[in-house]
Amino acid sequence: MAASSGPILVVPPLECAWLTGDEYVLHDPTVDHVLLFEAKGSNDVTILLKEQYGSRRWQNDLVSRSAEHQGYTVIIGSHRNSCVKIEKNAKVEYVAGTVGCEEMQLANHVMRPFWMMYSAGEIRVGWGDNPRDPRTCFCVWKDDQPHTNIQYAGLSSWDCHVGYRNVRMLHVGRMEADVDEDTDEKPTCAMDIDSTHEICTLSDICLKRLEDTVTLASVCNILMVMDAMLDDLIMHDRLMQRCIDFVAENFEDVSSKYRHEFYRLSSRVLEKIVKHQAIPCREMVVYQAVLAWAGSDDAFISAGPRTPTKSRNEVPSYYCSYQVKEGADAVLCSVRFPLMSREELCDVQSSSLYARSQMLRNLIEEALSFHDCPMVDGTNPMDPSIRVNGVVNGKLLCHDATMRFRQRCPSGCTQLVHIYDGDTNGVCHFIGTRYGRQAWVNPVSAGLLKVVASSPPSRCGTDPKSLVSRSFSRINFAGPRRAMDGSHESWWMIDLGERHRLRCTRYILRHDGSADFLRDWCLQASVDGQEWETLVSHSNDQTLKVSGQFASWPIRYHENKKDSRFRFFRVLQTKPNFNAPNPMHVSLSQFDLYGDLHIIS
Repeated sequence: MAASSGPILVVPPLECAWLTGDEYVLHDPTVDHVLLFEAKGSNDVTILLKEQYGSRRWQNDLVSRSAEHQGYTVIIGSHRNSCVKIEKNAKVEYVAGTVGCEEMQLANHVMRPFWMMYSAGEIRVGWGDNPRDPRTCFCVWKDDQPHTNIQYAGLSSWDCHVGYRNVRMLHVGRMEADVDEDTDEKPTCAMDIDSTHEICTLSDICLKRLEDTVTLASVCNILMVMDAMLDDLIMHDRLMQRCIDFVAENFEDVSSKYRHEFYRLSSRVLEKIVKHQAIPCREMVVYQAVLAWAGSDDAFISAGPRTPTKSRNEVPSYYCSYQVKEGADAVLCSVRFPLMSREELCDVQSSSLYARSQMLRNLIEEALSFHDCPMVDGTNPMDPSIRVNGVVNGKLLCHDATMRFRQRCPSGCTQLVHIYDGDTNGVCHFIGTRYGRQAWVNPVSAGLLKVVASSPPSRCGTDPKSLVSRSFSRINFAGPRRAMDGSHESWWMIDLGERHRLRCTRYILRHDGSADFLRDWCLQASVDGQEWETLVSHSNDQTLKVSGQFASWPIRYHENKKDSRFRFFRVLQTKPNFNAPNPMHVSLSQFDLYGDLHIIS
C-alpha cells in the first residue's frame, strides 16, 4: 500500500498508487493525456497504463497476460538509473539510455520534474513541466497496434521506495509535433538533436530579449499581456513561468510598491503566483496582498497592534469595493493558512472578507483545527499526511489541498524530504555527499560537520562518528555530564557547521543494540550553541522498543516563527529512562534531520 509523508506520496517497492479520480482518467482518445509529476529515488520511477486499475507492480507481469489487464509500463531510471524503458504487456519494446542527460536521471537528494504523454498508443517521456517545449522531450515511441481502451495511470516502483509530488494530469489538444500519417518523418525529441550544434530559434531570441526586460516595475504588465495571448505558444509558457517565478521571489516588493499593476492581475495568474513554493515572506503578507487584490475594505489588516497611520482612507476607493473579485476563492485556496500563527488566524477572522466568503471560513476552520489537534505518538491527526493527502484503497487524493500544509522553500535552499525511516535523504547524509555531488563519506571523519556527546569519546561505547554513519552500532551512548546548575544531563549534539542553517521539519533516531530505550527527551536547536530552544518534547514515549529500530517525528515549531533556521541540534534526555540498565544513557545508533537547508556562501 502506498503511503504519504506530508505532501509526498511514498510508493514502497513493488506497490502501485492508482490515479482513479475523474481528472486523472484517460477517457478521450482524441486528445493528449499528459501526466506531470516530481519524483525522487535511486531508480525505477514507474508509470503503469492500464484498462483496469488495482494491480500492484509485482502482479503486473502476471495480469498483463490476460486481455482485460493488458497495457503499458514506462520506467524512468531503469537498469540502475541508466535508461528509460517502455514495455507492452510486460515485454520490453523500447529502451533509451540516459547517460549524459542529467535531467532524465533520478536523484536521492532532490525532487526532479518529469512528464509522460500518452495518446492512442504513442508515448513520450520528458523532463521539466512544459511538455509543449520539444527540447524537453527525451524519447518517443509509437505502438503500431495500440491498445484501444487505456483508462488509468498508476505510480509505482520496483526495488526501492520512490517519492512522488505535485502529481497532475493535463488533457490537451494534439501536439504539433505529431507524426504525419502520410510520411515516415519522426517527431523531434531531445535525443535527435546534435548537442554540439545548438541552433537559436527566433522564439529563443525573442524570449531572451523579453526576459531581460523583466523588472519589478514591468513584470505585472508583462504577465497581463501574456495572460491575454494564446496558450498554445511555446514562448508563452516559458515567459509566463519566468515572470511568475520573478513575482514569487520578490512578492512583497511587487505587491506593495507596484500595487496598482499587481491588483490588475487575473485570478488565474495570481493563483499560480500564490501557489509558488519560493515566496520568501510570511504567509500573513501573502494573505494581505490577496485581500487587497480581492477588493476588501480590510486590506491593511495587521497581525500585530493596529497603527493609526494605516487607515482605510489610504486604500484607493476602487480597491475597497465591497464586491469581491471573481476567482477570489481559488486564490484563497492557495494561501497556506495552516502556516500562520493562531494570532494571525484570529486577525483574519476579524476581516469583512471572512464574513462574506464561505471558502475563507472553511480554510480558517481547517487551519485552526490543525493547530488544535495534539500530537499523539509523534503524529498529529490533522497532519496533511493523514487528513488531506492520504492514499485510500490505492487511490491518490487531490494534491492541491496538501500545498496549504507545506512549508515554502525560498530559492537558494535545498529541501531534504523524508521518504521513509532509514532513507538517505537527511542533512547529515547530504553533507556527507557534498550536496549530492560525490560518493558518501562519513561527514565527521571528513570534517564536514561535528558530533559531540555529553560524555567524552571512548572505546567503551561513545563514538561520535557512528551517530552519522550508515552502519548499525551495537553500543553507542552519551552519558551524563554535570550541568551549570549542578544537575546531570545526557545528550547528543550535531553541529552543521558555519555554512549551514536548517529549518527542521522532521528528525529520525535509530536505537543501538542496548536495552536503554529513550522515554523522556526533547529535540533542541540553537544558532550559537549556547541558547537553546525546544522544537519538540516527548514524555513517556514508547516508540523505541527494539534494538536497531528506526523512528521519526514531525516538527511544527517553525510554523509560528519568523526565522527558525539553526546550526546546532541536540537530543536532550529530560528524565532517566524507566526500568533501564543505564537510566542516564542516551543510546543511539543514528541521528539525522530533514527540512530546508540554507547554504551560506
